[in-house]
Amino acid sequence: MDRRRFVLIATAIVLLGVALQTPSMWSGFFGDDYIQQAVLDRLTPASAPLRAWNLYDFGIAANWRASGKAWAPIWWTSPDWQVRFVRPLTSASIWLDHSVYGRAAWGYHLTSLAWYAVVLILALALLRALGLERRTALIAVALYACTNGAEMPVGWISNRNTVLATAATMAAVLCVVRLRSRWRIPTALALCVVALGCKESGVTAFVLVALWLLLEGRSAGDGGRGRRALTAAGISLAMAATYLAVLAVAGFGTRSWFYATPWREPLRYLANLAVLGSAGLLRLLAPVSIDLRLLLPGTAVWLALAGALIAWPVGLFVWRHTRAHPAAPFLAGWLLVSLAVEGSAPPSDRLLMQAAFGSAALIALFIRGMLAGDAGHARARRLERATAWTLVLVTGVLSGLNALGQSLTLTTISRQLRARVLATSVGGTTGRRVDAVVLQATDPMLPFVLTSTWLGETGRRDVRFSILQMGRRGLEWTREDDRTCKIRTTGDPFLTNVFESVYRSGPRMPAVGQVFTTPLFTLEVNEAEATGPRTLRLHFNRSLDAPDLRFLAPDKSGRLVPVTAPPVGVTTRLPEPVRVSPLLP
Repeated sequence: MDRRRFVLIATAIVLLGVALQTPSMWSGFFGDDYIQQAVLDRLTPASAPLRAWNLYDFGIAANWRASGKAWAPIWWTSPDWQVRFVRPLTSASIWLDHSVYGRAAWGYHLTSLAWYAVVLILALALLRALGLERRTALIAVALYACTNGAEMPVGWISNRNTVLATAATMAAVLCVVRLRSRWRIPTALALCVVALGCKESGVTAFVLVALWLLLEGRSAGDGGRGRRALTAAGISLAMAATYLAVLAVAGFGTRSWFYATPWREPLRYLANLAVLGSAGLLRLLAPVSIDLRLLLPGTAVWLALAGALIAWPVGLFVWRHTRAHPAAPFLAGWLLVSLAVEGSAPPSDRLLMQAAFGSAALIALFIRGMLAGDAGHARARRLERATAWTLVLVTGVLSGLNALGQSLTLTTISRQLRARVLATSVGGTTGRRVDAVVLQATDPMLPFVLTSTWLGETGRRDVRFSILQMGRRGLEWTREDDRTCKIRTTGDPFLTNVFESVYRSGPRMPAVGQVFTTPLFTLEVNEAEATGPRTLRLHFNRSLDAPDLRFLAPDKSGRLVPVTAPPVGVTTRLPEPVRVSPLLP
């Protein structure tokens, strides 16, 4: 293939890869995006820890309790809760978009798409630098665009950190592989630091640079070049270890049951990796989303089992036929290292963006070897060729269609949630701030994003939402006196939903008699099971019939509307609402 044809095909593949993510242009802001916009517009309370130069440091529970006059804290938030990430360069990227586009979300999405195009270009350049011939490199980039789970990193503005960290990591490794000047190591390490500034998992840049240098040093023997490569590898690994040590000593990381900081909860971290190492590998081979775990909780075990029974044997089969290639050990190392740092969050497609580069390249080597009739595979068996064509269809065509579908789905979810928030009715105005208590919702994501989306879209600060639960649980609501009521779940115990786990710092559930205090009410756990609270007793700071106190529950369409508190001594039953959207958990 001549250079001109190579460039034309490469351009087409990059444009096609970007096109798969283009539906995100119409998704608008989503979730944390609104919080970041409030920070950049200087609308957050003074006690809020978020700053324009670090939009990912959510601080500790005490920070948000102090801001209760404006933002009602989630009542079950653990006293030692914290979510503290250090991502100044990603924050700077979003701040720059804000200074240019203001509240026009399409501009932010355009920036994310542009950075994604950079990632695809860097991927192609790195593959060529690693020694893949032109046709194989083109196949690898096409597979990468189809399987990398970029829908959330590209489509969700707040998740741009993954795109930027992946770009910086690829650039760092490209420098150390391709450059031959004396500046290649300092330049590569500087780009590793850039990756760290985008996202904590950018620490893989140091490890991958070190991996390449170790392989280079081993192949160079005991000469001066080999010793220099091994020394530089040691420096790179030392910088990675120092960074992790500083994070731990400085108190960054999380204390949230949704996340798992490796030096605090190694077992949960490893459990997440076990899912990524099975269901995640299956997702890199076929359009079987890990995120089905949220929509259909019972599928988690089946996804992991399918990964072990399908992805592992196929992966070993591919490795057996590609390991002779000089780049294969590094590509396998890239895959494993990139997965190993993603155990902090619940397993999801969005965690695979960097790892997919290694798997796509190995699969491309396999496909090219089986179908091109290379010397090493001249007598390839029928099974091997069938496997290659199957991977072309499943990992290429079907996964590409799945990527487009997931991008459309994310856009639909974002728009649906925004419409649902804007449809929320809190009743008439009273001349003073209204406290609106959300008793239940048609899906757990609505209460999770309600406050930030409401403030971001309406600008109304005369309503303060308080969330009783994030779920569809049916309720029995009994009023004891003018200011006191009991609420009992007729479904799952409280606090068992995945979104509710964000505000818990550990597995221990509140015990009977435990008391929680918010600016609006004092809550006591009256009845509990091993898996969570069953009955809650709430004492409000004013009458349940006060004109500035509203209780919200979904109507038949899923819209949150006011419901009347029961009279003293009477129980009102709120049945579990029907799920409105099949796309939401």
